[in-house]
Amino acid sequence: MSNYSEIRIQLEDRPLLLPYPATESSEEVNYGYKSIVSEPSLIDQIPEIADESAMRNLIAAINGPNGIFETIRVTHWFYDRPQRRGRAMALGLIFRDRKLFSQYQNCIIFSGNILNEIRVGSIVSDEATFLQIQPCVLTEESSAQGFVMDLYMSGFGDSDDSARQRLDQIIPAWTDFLHSGQSFQTA
Repeated sequence: MSNYSEIRIQLEDRPLLLPYPATESSEEVNYGYKSIVSEPSLIDQIPEIADESAMRNLIAAINGPNGIFETIRVTHWFYDRPQRRGRAMALGLIFRDRKLFSQYQNCIIFSGNILNEIRVGSIVSDEATFLQIQPCVLTEESSAQGFVMDLYMSGFGDSDDSARQRLDQIIPAWTDFLHSGQSFQTA
């Protein structure tokens, strides 16, 4: 076991307008924002997680009753590293509480809580955890301004199947962390 923990943080300056519409290009399809908090059955309309039970369970738990966050986007992909195959997932989160949503320092507190949980071993990612923070405007809520946090986690294997299995093993601990009050403790 190493004697350090790592999280990488990036701040983007281009604001995301939420809700965002569905779009399609020659490179990708974006299915648009759907509030799972407001309408839990909409989880079944997210094609990215149709065959991904661990990811579906994570999103259902985060958006469930008494949660701290709401998911606003998800994507996942495979990638190569020397002598191994990786599977990554990126999950966009906003604070449900609009006061927490509006304050940048809450994103930093959240990242510190992730770092601490990695340090004690309760959550893992096979590659450094990455948190991308982006300004966000809630256009249907009097243009409330705050931040979205894209959380990246990954698992490695020697094939697509073993990388998928590894990420699926990692996700349940993240599910517990992201739904619990542990993910956002201020003192």
